[in-house]
Amino acid sequence: MEICLQWKQQHLNNSCAQACLAMLLSHWGIDTQDSELIGKSIIPYLIAYDEEARCLSAGMLVQSTAVFNVLSQPYGLAFHELCAQDWAAYVQEAENLLRSHQPFMTGISVHSLPTTSPEALLRPDHGHAIVIYAQDAHTWHGFDPAADLERTRDYLFDEVRERVTVVLPYAAFQQGIIQKPGVRFLLSTLLPMSAPAFPDLNPFLYQSRQALTVFYDVMQEFYQRLLSPGGLTYPKFLEYRDRYLKALVIDFRIALEQINPKTALQQQLCQRLGKLQISIQAQQSQLQMEHPLAPDRVHEFCDDVAAIYELVLEHLESCSLVVS
Repeated sequence: MEICLQWKQQHLNNSCAQACLAMLLSHWGIDTQDSELIGKSIIPYLIAYDEEARCLSAGMLVQSTAVFNVLSQPYGLAFHELCAQDWAAYVQEAENLLRSHQPFMTGISVHSLPTTSPEALLRPDHGHAIVIYAQDAHTWHGFDPAADLERTRDYLFDEVRERVTVVLPYAAFQQGIIQKPGVRFLLSTLLPMSAPAFPDLNPFLYQSRQALTVFYDVMQEFYQRLLSPGGLTYPKFLEYRDRYLKALVIDFRIALEQINPKTALQQQLCQRLGKLQISIQAQQSQLQMEHPLAPDRVHEFCDDVAAIYELVLEHLESCSLVVS
């Protein structure tokens, strides 16, 4: 089976891995895209807490082999992750896959990609998923699902072919590959199963409930500090925002918005999360100008968090009823 890959566009912030998975699925004749994979899967129900880093993640950013298998196994394909301890081992694994006509997903520094615009190079560097489909003696060839394209516009491959095609010399590719703690290099592909499978979703939902409890407890602490005589410093506010609020207000909401059609509960939850984001932005502006927050605004924020907690819990329970 020759590699027959279709480029797939990244339509959402932080959905590069799901767009790459859609590319890997296209090799097996399955036509889908990131938003569809997200909206029809467990992703809009995912929240995770990293105890060591003391932060939440949600939606597309909750990534593991188990999560990707939930997306791929119903198609009869297993998500297979290979770990290489050094560059030579990575090259060997990659060459073995490509000789077997298997494209693979890998993480790479955005700043090392030739598809990154000059404007994007001025922003902080971060990891990004791409798909590699070929190599020769000197270069690696792949597709970038993003390439700084507009998220809200659908592009035809022919109009962006040169922009999204990655051609990297060996040295640049080696320098750019993302190295995971404890494991030097990762590359992932899809392998056929004997039959489609539908993994149990309940462990994911349990994890989400546990993380939601952490979120609620931390928000109570956050609420008390906002009301304390000394208030909350601007840097500390940003820490709470980035570690805990962003995951629910942005990442979880974006994943939730991909469900189509939505229930009345899901629509209400999206609206509440959007309202909370506006409230956070207003509080941030006040603190940045060193203005104290009005107690009534703080109480309103607390009420919004409590309502969102109950709605998310009901949202998770509704999924549990489907899969249990």
